[in-house]
Amino acid sequence: MKRILITGASGFLGSHLYKVFNGDYVVFGTYYTQTITVGNFIRLNLEDKDEIFRVLSEIKPSYVIHNAAVSNPDKAETDKETAKKVNLESTKVIVNWCHRNKAKLCFISTDQVFDGKSSYYKETDPVNPVNYYGITKVKAEKIVLEGENNAIFRMALMYGRSAFRQYYKPEWIWGDFSRRKKIKVFVDQYRSVLCVNNAAELVKKAIDIDFSGILHLGGPKRISRYEMAKAICRYRGISTDLLEPVRHGQVDLLAPRPQDVSLDISKAKSVLKIPIFSINESLRRYL
Repeated sequence: MKRILITGASGFLGSHLYKVFNGDYVVFGTYYTQTITVGNFIRLNLEDKDEIFRVLSEIKPSYVIHNAAVSNPDKAETDKETAKKVNLESTKVIVNWCHRNKAKLCFISTDQVFDGKSSYYKETDPVNPVNYYGITKVKAEKIVLEGENNAIFRMALMYGRSAFRQYYKPEWIWGDFSRRKKIKVFVDQYRSVLCVNNAAELVKKAIDIDFSGILHLGGPKRISRYEMAKAICRYRGISTDLLEPVRHGQVDLLAPRPQDVSLDISKAKSVLKIPIFSINESLRRYL
């Protein structure tokens, strides 16, 4: 079986990627702060270029899924040096190693490469990030595309539960509502929300068919965060009165956020030919 290395495999999406690839590939995962004691996990500091090169050279993967990132826009905005090293500089090292060793790099990017002034963005639409997190991803994408066979998956906002029984920020509805406190949710920020389980399946199918280029992976419907929260509340039997609807401009954020980065996923539907589930379908199927 071919070897695959997943950076950030202890994280929200990464943990599901590790599980969905395990069995069809020899899977190795990296972590940094969230230690995982099962499976083939290796601690990796993505700020250390020599360490990245050493780990890759020891594992010798045929595929690398570069998933790890400083993905919190506020953290990236306030610690730009770390965000640059993890999101951009580490990508340069991995691209170079993959090129030298004829490995395929699959880069996990984000819908936040767009400015949010439109909707249903296509892969060919111009990028124009509004925060530093998006800027690092755009710069990294350009480096990844220097390899003809590499792939970029721009992911929509994901929801769901962790694969390794750890708490992650995308589980905010489950965590916050367990304390029965009100939570502010945007009514005018729109995304193509996607269940993390489904997201991992889509990435695997893309790699199985050896997809190259850019692919948008999101849910089939553009909805607001408020609509997403209401759907999860209804599924869990929780009163939507616990939701406090707020508008985008009412909340002070350290990093600006794009207002509508819903994705056009027609290319993914055509290429992958596997189901992409709505939030209600995903809640019944996975959660």
